[in-house]
Amino acid sequence: RPAHRLRLGFASCSLCEWQRHVEASPLDPYCEVSVPYLFGGLTRQSPIRQKCLEIRESSKWSSFFLIVTVSNIIYIGLAPELAAAAEAQGFTTEDGGVTPGEYFDFVCVFILFFEIMTGVLAYGL
Repeated sequence: RPAHRLRLGFASCSLCEWQRHVEASPLDPYCEVSVPYLFGGLTRQSPIRQKCLEIRESSKWSSFFLIVTVSNIIYIGLAPELAAAAEAQGFTTEDGGVTPGEYFDFVCVFILFFEIMTGVLAYGL
């Protein structure tokens, strides 16, 4: 066995392969160009794509997205009862008016759309 061979885990590899493994980008397992229809696509070296991957792998962002999802689920489940209670108390909006609950729903949809888009930009289609 040559002296320049190293043992990593269960498989052995040469020094050059080990250096490539160490210098590898976190985006290497994913497609070369993400979203090719958007300005010609985002390569693995793109700062936008790397930031999206950082957001997707962050536990803080994952927790934030989970809290938004759960709170939106709770709002959707309670919305009919909240609307009926508001109407019974005399808190009605004029026809076509947007209620504060609907604003909350719009914000949740925007945040969840942001979560999906960071995943698409980071991992590709």
